[in-house]
Amino acid sequence: MTIVATPGQREMWHLDRYAGTGSALNVPVAWQLRGELDSARLTEAIAAVLSRHESLRSAFVENGDGVLTVTVTPPPAEPLQIFDVTGQEELAKRLLAFFDEPFDLTSGRPAAAVLLRLGPAEHVLALSAHHIVLDEWSVGIIERDLSVAYRGNLDVAPSYRLADVLGARAAEDTADRRASALAHWTEELAGFESRMCFPGAKPAAGYTAVQIRRSLPPATAARAARVAQSVGATPFGVLLAAFAGVLGRRVNDDDLVIGVPIAGRGAAAAQHAVTYATDLAPLRIRLNGNPTYAALAAQARDRLLSALENGHVPLAEIVRTTGGAAGDDVAGLAEVVVTYRARTGGALDLDGVTASPVLVQAGKSLYPLALHIDHDADGIGLELVSRTLSTEALDDLAERYLRALAAVLTDPDMPLADWPTVLPVDRVPGLTGPALPSETVVDAFLDAAHRWPDMPAVIDRYRTVSYAELRDAASAVATAVVDAGVRPGDTVAVAVRRGAGMLSAMLGVMQSAGVYLPVAPDWPEHRLRMVLADASVTCVVSDTPQLPVGGLPIIDPLPVACPTPADPRATPEDPAYLIYTSGSTGKPKGVLVDHCALSRLIDAMRATFAPAPGRRMLATTTTTFDISLVELLLPLTGGATCVIADEEAVRDPALLGALVAAERVEFAQGTPTWWSLMVEHLPATIADVVVAGEPLSAELRDRLLRVAGRAFNGYGPTETTIYATMWQLAPEVPVSIGSPIDGTVAWVLDRWDRPCATGAVGRLFIGGAGVGIGYLNRPDLTADRFRDGIAGLTEQRLYDTGDLAAWGDDGLLYLYGRNDTQIKLRGYRIELGEIESVLAAVAGVTAAVVVPFTRGEDQRGLAAFVTGDATEQDIRAALSARLPEYMRPAVVRRLAELPVTGSGKTDRKQLAQLVGFAEPAIDRPLTPAQIRVGGLFRAILGTERIGASDRFFDLGGDSIGAARLLVRLRREFGVPLSLKEFVADPTVAGVTRKVNP
Repeated sequence: MTIVATPGQREMWHLDRYAGTGSALNVPVAWQLRGELDSARLTEAIAAVLSRHESLRSAFVENGDGVLTVTVTPPPAEPLQIFDVTGQEELAKRLLAFFDEPFDLTSGRPAAAVLLRLGPAEHVLALSAHHIVLDEWSVGIIERDLSVAYRGNLDVAPSYRLADVLGARAAEDTADRRASALAHWTEELAGFESRMCFPGAKPAAGYTAVQIRRSLPPATAARAARVAQSVGATPFGVLLAAFAGVLGRRVNDDDLVIGVPIAGRGAAAAQHAVTYATDLAPLRIRLNGNPTYAALAAQARDRLLSALENGHVPLAEIVRTTGGAAGDDVAGLAEVVVTYRARTGGALDLDGVTASPVLVQAGKSLYPLALHIDHDADGIGLELVSRTLSTEALDDLAERYLRALAAVLTDPDMPLADWPTVLPVDRVPGLTGPALPSETVVDAFLDAAHRWPDMPAVIDRYRTVSYAELRDAASAVATAVVDAGVRPGDTVAVAVRRGAGMLSAMLGVMQSAGVYLPVAPDWPEHRLRMVLADASVTCVVSDTPQLPVGGLPIIDPLPVACPTPADPRATPEDPAYLIYTSGSTGKPKGVLVDHCALSRLIDAMRATFAPAPGRRMLATTTTTFDISLVELLLPLTGGATCVIADEEAVRDPALLGALVAAERVEFAQGTPTWWSLMVEHLPATIADVVVAGEPLSAELRDRLLRVAGRAFNGYGPTETTIYATMWQLAPEVPVSIGSPIDGTVAWVLDRWDRPCATGAVGRLFIGGAGVGIGYLNRPDLTADRFRDGIAGLTEQRLYDTGDLAAWGDDGLLYLYGRNDTQIKLRGYRIELGEIESVLAAVAGVTAAVVVPFTRGEDQRGLAAFVTGDATEQDIRAALSARLPEYMRPAVVRRLAELPVTGSGKTDRKQLAQLVGFAEPAIDRPLTPAQIRVGGLFRAILGTERIGASDRFFDLGGDSIGAARLLVRLRREFGVPLSLKEFVADPTVAGVTRKVNP
């Protein structure tokens, strides 16, 4: 007779066959047996159980039509294997090997039993079965039947037929019932976004897991029963509610989905059947607001009751139907699973032999994190299993769970914010470093110029400028700025091409007590005029006379030195510089920083990197990116030399590497994107490197450590003066952003503005001397992000970074993303809302959404999706007219309509999957050289096809991708190709003519 498998069994089959789960789908059970055991009787009892329950000897085969069928096979000839073992170490190895053995589901042997004999009166009985034939409910049935069979009272004839059990489940699974359940889950999960981010979690290496076990004290278990009765819930519901609350506090999330097994045993025959009759239901627990424990327990109760009515649909089908984010993990929505097993009739009873459950170290788990609760007459046992967390992390989670559970069971009205999840070992931040600076960076530079007047201060492509010469040029700029009407606190824009003039202009403006505002000469005119107007700029220092500055005075950055040097007028309390960053409302916002904050930063960097005469430090960053202040000013405070790379060298890793070698540069900083291009061109002279502006990968960390004497990861928003924390890179440990630099304090706070426990994710706040003044002309935004202390915590001014972070046990900070849509691209902070505002203003655009994407070899960029009848040409023209190059989407696609989630919000994840570049031309590369060049284009761009006349930038490439391509071309053909030559004809055919004429 052909038996058709249930939908749940089909999902198990799929995981077993195609997801590489191996033994992760095994259900391991073991009992310690003490007493005079009759092994022959036990063997007969095992045989009786196998005979009685057909599922334990069933074979699964997928027929030609793709239907999974089940066939019952005869009982095995050897139902129980018996081995002698010596000592606990051999026992543990034997058990691990037994439970780690995968099953061949086509063989008819989906279960196995083994008896390990430690001595005449001490044994361990182990049972392993594939989940496709056995669920947690079935374990109790096996214990009962095995106990009866051992006493010789079990009828070996099946009391039910597997076909009847599976057929009854199929009969219950009507189309209407399934549609109703799926409709329920679609509504229940609408708007949910899986974002579980557990501190200390590592990418799962297969399904290997660790586990720990804890027991609830009897008093706590008794209180759980009383609270359950008072709120009309089960003990499982109250334990689940407490775990959800603790978990939410740990991951800083108020919207969780927890997988809970729901037994589908409605048919009478299924009540005593050993089979897989369970489906994992995604319980959505909301922690928003500040719910009491009693309210969470009631919510868990209601969710469980709802799941019982609608939990007969496999989780994978729910994910497919609701559009949930299953990702690459078979766990799908259920990143966390909680199971509950109540033993009402006791455990295994073998007639004079004491049997007790054994903590099974199976070593495998299907889910990233699981909590298994065993409730019997002796109390409540907890088992935490994870394949992404360490044993230490599980111990920590268990301790916090037990601590919180004891408290809330005593006081069910305790709000979530008051749960005692913080332990005495948790970190309490404190301000580090010396007192506030008493002088400005300009003062430090002038002191260096006095001590080393003839030492080289700046080297650029055309000249070497001494400290005395730079001092005089800066003084001349300061005098000219004052003569132009600049008063202390007035803003002066600086737009200077790469060279010594960058420094004389910046130092001169700061010396005059004006506010330094870097702008880019190549900004779109609309953006430049907007910034100049918003900042109320008084004059402009520039070597670009045609700059569209609306009639403002333009001052030469390298004027003839004035006979009477200007005295510095700025004090540490005065504003030093103004830098504009992307704004979410469509308008860039200016961040104002004072001299005290800048001096504090430079002082901290001097303590680490020791600029001194003879030491040379590289400057490559555009001045509109705040880290440029470090590479320009740091060397000038200690007598070192700033080596400024020109535009061509900045964009060509080989040229820059040659410059670093020729000038014996010892210090350089840049974004991870920049370093990924540069690292292979670094000469041995590099002593110190700093990575900043974007998340650092472990792979790039390791590459930097192989070539640099020391390497550091720096972190800090513009609002906290460039760097707030720093970490010296170390191998084989998680990448951190380190600890606060001198004069800085870091707080990780929950949504109630309370310190998070060590390892718990929260919002990162930065305090100390580095916190900027605020946003220019934006008091509302300043009040929102700059906090004048937090009641009951600190009176210190803090900046809300918007980043999510956690303190590690090592006292270091670790980042876990953001709580908004802001992104970092090539080191620049970008508010997607600003780009969307520009798109929305284009005639013919009815809706616009921008999403980040990654394609090819780390080719990162932005993609714009619009609806309406505007042409791509008009859209790109509007973007070029209003946004700098780094903010312009590489991809623009028109859609009939934007996809939405179940809650009606734009589905950004689906859009990211739709990213595609321009359709390649049909003129495929023909010559062998063109085919080689085309292969490099495809690798960088992540596209499968490319034509000989396709332009690199039309297919989604950008300047960083172009730099990568030049490196690959030089390596492949041995011909140096400059960025200028590439841009002249950025096609496969054009490049081939240059590298293989």
